[in-house]
Order: sequence, then structure tokens, then C-alpha cells
Amino acid sequence: MRKEQLKTLLTTWRGDNVPAAQGMMKDLFNSAGEVLLEYAEKAESNAIQVRFFEGKRELWLKQEQVVSLFNENLFRDLFNFMRPAERKDAPGAEVLSLVSKDAYERSLALQTIADQAVQDHQELYYALAQRLGVVTGGPALEFADIPAGPHQLVDVFERSAHVLNVEREVLLAIYTLFEREVIRKSPPWHEELNESLRQAGILPNLKYRVKIKPGQATPSKAQPTRSTAAGAPGFGGFIDHAQTAAGAAAQGVTGGARSASAGPRHAGGGQTAGGAAGSRAHSAAGGARQ
Repeated sequence: MRKEQLKTLLTTWRGDNVPAAQGMMKDLFNSAGEVLLEYAEKAESNAIQVRFFEGKRELWLKQEQVVSLFNENLFRDLFNFMRPAERKDAPGAEVLSLVSKDAYERSLALQTIADQAVQDHQELYYALAQRLGVVTGGPALEFADIPAGPHQLVDVFERSAHVLNVEREVLLAIYTLFEREVIRKSPPWHEELNESLRQAGILPNLKYRVKIKPGQATPSKAQPTRSTAAGAPGFGGFIDHAQTAAGAAAQGVTGGARSASAGPRHAGGGQTAGGAAGSRAHSAAGGARQ
């Protein structure tokens, strides 16, 4: 595939999908007000209720700023895989640094969402990582480097949402809406890019394979690791709770959100063959499942 053809293909793809992502971000904020009101109505104390009311106001004040930052950051970073540079830590990697517990939990929450999205669409992201690796003249991309992939989207969102001055409960509710309104709706973008590359002659006969190391559990039987099982305290229950509230608000249903006490669900993923194996992107953690 000639360089000019690749540039045209990627530019066209970006022109279609960056605006789509921006629209999804607007949908997120349109849903957020109702969801936060739902939480405020069912809050267990006046103090918590005030947090959600203040969070709703903060979102209203900074919605345009966050959406604009998200659009700018995504447009700039989308093709970072074509510009080799020093690798950034994945969301959640801050556990190795001197950061606050809340900062680590927030970052881990987004990492969990991204990992689960990759696991839910392993075949798609495996093929795309392989084909983009061919395009760059190297091995398969790590899942974290896929343009507008789940990991890049959560990284861009985390940086864009940094301007929000809201409490932890409000931020986790926003993360849940981001999973529903953006992450869950993004695979068609990658299906389009994958098919365009295939039609352009990039690995047209590629088959999906999972390579299991001797003694390693199969994906269907894999168990969560101790560190993964620990997760962000209360995150799984909160995600279930927030998703229920979000769904109820979107459907115009009155009544409280279901309170979930169960922890996050986990699933293990095997490593992919053909150079796609390695590092965090190929081990999908559980959590944030609907």
C-alpha cells in the first residue's frame, strides 16, 4: 500500500469519526444531568445529595470546555502510533507513583473500562493491531496504541475531564456514562478501519488466533489476579448502580437506581499470537460490565 493511499485512508477515517466521538460526548453530558439528579434524590444523606447537585452544576458550567478538550486531544493524539515516542503509563499505572488513593482509583476505573471493552471485541482489535503493525513496518500494535481504541479514548477523556472539580461519586458516575455513550458505541469505527485496510490488501487473509502458554488457563476459565480482584474499592457496585440509574434516566423511568453490592466482574484474556501479545493491553481485566 502506497504512503499516499494510507494517508488518504486514515485522514478520511479521522474526518468521519472524530466528529462522531464529539457528538457522543455531547450525548454523555445530556444524560448526565438527569442521572445526577436521580442520585441526588436517592442520596443517603444531605451531604451526599449536595455533592450530586454541585456536580450537576459543575458539568453544566464546564461541558463545552470538556467536550472541546476531548475533541482537540483526540484529533492530535489519534495517529500517535505513527509517531514513535516514549510510552506513557497506562491508566492505573499511577499505583507505582506517589499519588493519592482517589487519583489511583479514578485511573484504575478507566483502565478497567478499557480492558473490558478490548476483551469484549478481542477478534476485532487483534486484527486491527496486526494490520496497523504492518502499516508501520513493525510488529502488531499494542491495544493501547490503536487509534480511538478503548485505551486511547479513556486516556483522552481522563485528561479532558481533569478540569472538573467534582467529588469521587460524581466522577465515577461520569465515567460510567462515558463507557455507555462512547466506549460501547466505538467498535463500528474500528470495524470500518479494519475493513478498509483489508480491502487495501493489508493481511487480507488474516485469521484470529489465541495462543495459550503451557499451564495458562484458557480465556473461558481464567481467574482474576489478586491485584485485579482488589480493584478500586466499591467500584464494581458503584458501576452497576450508576448504569442502572443512567438507563432509567434515559428511558424516562422514575424511581431509584438499584443498589448493587457485588464487586466488579473479572475475566482473563489469553495472549494473542503474531506479535500482538505483550504488556497491559493484551491482558483484559474485568469490570464495568453491564
